[in-house]
Amino acid sequence: MKIQFEKLMEISALETYDAAMKYLNEWVDYATKNGYFEDTNVENDYTREFSRIAGMCADYENIYLKFKNIKFKNPLLVTIEKEAQEEFKPASDG
Repeated sequence: MKIQFEKLMEISALETYDAAMKYLNEWVDYATKNGYFEDTNVENDYTREFSRIAGMCADYENIYLKFKNIKFKNPLLVTIEKEAQEEFKPASDG
């Protein structure tokens, strides 16, 4: 697979970010399919390119994209709530 964005040092535009993310996903698919990511301790052209592009995308996200905080309930809290609902559920007459 041909390396793209060779001279890119940082991402500061949404269009570039979108293109880089598309390229990154294609790169991951190709490298995974061909076994270039199998050994995580081996550095190769594919792992280096992945790191380079992913790092720039992460930097762009941290600077320019404001994600809403993802809120989720702690699994322990969910279990306690379920148990409480079961305990206080009215008995059926049937």
